[in-house]
Amino acid sequence: MGNNMFDMIKQASQMKAQVMKIEKELTAMKIEGESSKGEVKVTALVNGKLDVIGLSITESEETKKLDIKDLTKLVLGAITKAQSEAKNEAAKIARNLQLG
Repeated sequence: MGNNMFDMIKQASQMKAQVMKIEKELTAMKIEGESSKGEVKVTALVNGKLDVIGLSITESEETKKLDIKDLTKLVLGAITKAQSEAKNEAAKIARNLQLG
């Protein structure tokens, strides 16, 4: 019974190390999502934990003409695309963990 308990503790320690490695990978991951309307382009940057870590909006005459409602839609669209891609990448990492 002692060996079995030792094996379980060892396995739990290995799992914890894998989880920490994945957390680090997800935090370091940077995924871009874009949304545009005419010359106006919004780019969102998220990490693998789906946190928005960057946002840029092109400056042009068209940007100045855009109403806040349309600009909000572009921002949300860019964030949604980036988060969706980040979810896909995180799922790949999880699948690799299950196979490994």
